[in-house]
Order: sequence, then C-alpha cells, then structure tokens
Amino acid sequence: MSPSVVSLLVSTYVTPAKPLPEPKAVKVKAPKATKIGKVAIVAPKAAHIILPDPTDAYMTDVERATRFLVACRNAGKRTIEGRPVFQAVEERNDTIAAIAAYISYNVGGDFGVQLANAKRVALLAVQPRTVPETIKAPSHVAGFVAGKPDDRAKYLATMAAQEKLAVEAVIDAVKAGDSQGEEIARAKLDVIRYEVANA
Repeated sequence: MSPSVVSLLVSTYVTPAKPLPEPKAVKVKAPKATKIGKVAIVAPKAAHIILPDPTDAYMTDVERATRFLVACRNAGKRTIEGRPVFQAVEERNDTIAAIAAYISYNVGGDFGVQLANAKRVALLAVQPRTVPETIKAPSHVAGFVAGKPDDRAKYLATMAAQEKLAVEAVIDAVKAGDSQGEEIARAKLDVIRYEVANA
C-alpha cells in the first residue's frame, strides 16, 4: 500500500481529536451559617491548640502546678486605680491563659473538661497520692466479713458467752447448796447447748 492510500483510509475512518479546553480555577466559598428556625448553625472551625509556655522548662512540676492553681484562683481579678476589682468577663480568658501555660489548651475543645483535667493534674502534682499501708482489723470488727456483718458468727459468740455464764451459775448454785437455782441454771445451759448445736 502506498502512503497516500493509508492516509486516505485513516482520514475516512478516524475523526481528528479536538483540543482539550484549558482548565479553569474554581472558587470555593466558605461555609455559611444555615438557619433552622431561629437558631443559626455555623460550620465548625479547625481546632487551634495553644501550647504551654516553653520558658517554664526550668521549673519543677510542683512549682508549675502551684503557679497554675494560683492563676486559676486569681482569674478575673484586676487592680483599677489602686482598688481590687473582679471582672467576670475576663475570668474565662484568664483561666484559658492559665491552662494554656500549664498543659496546653485546645480552642476547639470543651472548656470545662480541659479545666477539670488541668486541675486534676495540678492537684496530683502538689499532693501526690500515697498507697495506704495495710492495717490489721481491730478485734471488735472480727464478726464482719467483706464489710457486712456475719450474723452467724456473732450469734455463736453470744451463745458461747451465755454458756460460760450458765456454767458459772451452775457451779455457784452447787457451792451454795441451792438445788432449785442449780436446776434452773442446768435447764438454761441445756437450752443454750441445743441452740448452739442447731445454729
């Protein structure tokens, strides 16, 4: 085949490709607030984290924790014209600054949770928990099992004490020659022994 025939066949069956259009930049608008009823819902912003002050590296944990707790206590307090004044509007900002200087603050996070966590960490640094030493239970709580009273053990201890008293009463009655007292004491002793055997 000659080249002219090939070009004729190609031009007959193959359509020429159209050039691609130049890509255009698409502008994206920021999300707008949508209204549902009377409440406007705004799209959340990206989280912004305020990191701790790097100049605190020379301080111990106890010093940093103490400084944080004092800053929280003094949040919102100002001195204006030589007089101490409390400004409630600034209290939250001062507290956020104290949290940020101590452990860091996430602007997108919950304020109360971050404040509670920072205070917990600070209080543990100032007053560390110690493991309580094991203390032997005193003898007057010997009838208790796992925090609940062992009623059977208490009952048997009471019966043992009454049995001892009944035996002493029998001995005293025999020594005194009191046959009626001895008979009453022996009957009481038999009742006690029956109760202990069936407990």
